[in-house]
Amino acid sequence: MSARLILCGALTLITQPVSAIPPALPPPPAEAMAIAVDLWRVSPIDESERSAALRTALSYLSTEALTRAGAENDRDYYLAHAALIERLAQRANNAQTQLNTLAVECLATPLAYSMTVRQLTDLREFVASESGRAFWRMHTRLRLVECLKSGLASVMSREIDADVVQARAAS
Repeated sequence: MSARLILCGALTLITQPVSAIPPALPPPPAEAMAIAVDLWRVSPIDESERSAALRTALSYLSTEALTRAGAENDRDYYLAHAALIERLAQRANNAQTQLNTLAVECLATPLAYSMTVRQLTDLREFVASESGRAFWRMHTRLRLVECLKSGLASVMSREIDADVVQARAAS
């Protein structure tokens, strides 16, 4: 291929209008979502696992917030990171019910999209068994940090930047 042909093809691609961002997915079917959420009533998240996942999510969120603020990776950064985690943990404790709801919805949504009501009903029966609970804890553990982090970010989005400034000033 000649360089001219490649250049013409590249220019054609560049001049093409950029398509709009596709619309958001519609919510999953309500009945499927209700059954998927109910799976965590049948086999709730263990409090010690939730607590450990929350600490990890808080650490990730703190790291991202400090990085966005341009914090240098030095002694002050680590002090600010620890202070920010404590501030966010305090807020998380105050919003515990909301965070739990958001985390369960986050965990349940992919199931509600990808499984039929019948499959979810069968899964709920399995989760109620001893073997099912063991499997379910492992399944939940894999995504819990991600879902708690997402919930934390949505609940605390307005306050995080102010918390970063205060944590950096305290360090």
